[in-house]
Amino acid sequence: MDQRVRELLSDAADGVRAVPDPSGRLRARQRRARRRRVTAAGLGLVAVIAIGGWAGLPAGPGHGEGGGVSDFDRMQQWAERLRVSPVRGGLADADPGYVQELARLVLGHQRAGAFRITAEVTEVNVLFLDDIGDVRVAFVAFHRAVPDPTTQWINASAWFMAPRGAAASELADPRAEMGTGDGLSPFEVTGNFGTVDLDSAAAIALVPDGCVIETAALPALDDWTPAQTGSYLVRTRATERPEWWRAVCDGVVREETAARQILPTTAPTDEQVDAAVAGARGGIDRDAARFAMGVGESLAYGSGPLTVVWGGRIEDPQPGDNVDYDDPATMVAYPAARGGWQVSVGTWSTGQPVEGEYIGGGEAWLSWDPTTPSAIVPVRLDDSDSFLVVTPPGTSEVRSVAGGRTIDTAAVTDAAAVVRGAGTADVVLEALDAAGTVIGTVPAPADRPTDHHTAVGW
Repeated sequence: MDQRVRELLSDAADGVRAVPDPSGRLRARQRRARRRRVTAAGLGLVAVIAIGGWAGLPAGPGHGEGGGVSDFDRMQQWAERLRVSPVRGGLADADPGYVQELARLVLGHQRAGAFRITAEVTEVNVLFLDDIGDVRVAFVAFHRAVPDPTTQWINASAWFMAPRGAAASELADPRAEMGTGDGLSPFEVTGNFGTVDLDSAAAIALVPDGCVIETAALPALDDWTPAQTGSYLVRTRATERPEWWRAVCDGVVREETAARQILPTTAPTDEQVDAAVAGARGGIDRDAARFAMGVGESLAYGSGPLTVVWGGRIEDPQPGDNVDYDDPATMVAYPAARGGWQVSVGTWSTGQPVEGEYIGGGEAWLSWDPTTPSAIVPVRLDDSDSFLVVTPPGTSEVRSVAGGRTIDTAAVTDAAAVVRGAGTADVVLEALDAAGTVIGTVPAPADRPTDHHTAVGW
């Protein structure tokens, strides 16, 4: 979703027509979304990052040349189809009067300026309403009177949470608002709601009327089963599993993504940290490693256990690196769904073992196993021109080469080095020993193969 936001903003800015790419969103997830406070417990902010939708946008940014319908417009049409869909959830049909009262009260609070969405709104639509554990949860869409002048989004959204059985007035109270999105996605997914009560924590997904949500268990992801509830899905701690979800509309797979996690409330145990860091290279900071493990990416995207590959400091970033990597960095890897390995490296400013602020790092998908001691493991640092390269024993220098020409070299410190070359085609990265002999070569990280999914986008 974060990658989609970037693509759509780029589309609005310069006319570039982005191609839907779930794998791109996966690759960019950490890089773009974690410049906020996070905890290994998985508590806190509900990330409601969404796209607006309206079938009748005026011509402007995001429209294809020659009057054609752009990817942006098509996505908005699907999002509008979600907005006018019937309300979902166990309470949806039980008390229609409650639904109407909730929408009326939320609209009143919005018009009084109680929410972050302050533009003129003509209608509030309740899209989900149910009691989950000890809480009552609602998801609503705000229909703007005119599209946002910057983004052209026509719908905003918000999640609300109050005690189970709460009156509409309590659930609509601005203090019950748990996350606001500037837009509305045709495949709305959220989870956890910031509650420490795991009996009430949940992951929820919604798709437009006429679409269905299908699920498949990791690692194979080859047995897709429609959700019993059809166009929405609720997972709790009692029903969650390592799985992916997809939206199928009129027989077409529109979007496919890892299920939203309900994160654990405790940091990894000492035993789990010991197992993860066994064999790691560099200088391991156990608190940083524990925090990196607690972020929990592998639970959603991986098909095997997380391994800490390397720890240390990212030495001497090259020009173009726009992040200050002063804090201990940790590289983790896990087998990715449908093959290959997902590798992430991050630095966190943290004084506590389970809490910190993400500073910077990067991600890569590799076709080879990065956890073997002899593996060369490259990761591009954010959006810079540099790679962090973790090296096998006996390596003294790393070299980046393209077309037989050396681009950059760097000495190895704590089993890693940083070299330029990310903006050059056909880069290979070489590990050299003290005599200058090449002891290993790998290609620069490539995009994850696009044939791993069947989604066509919105």
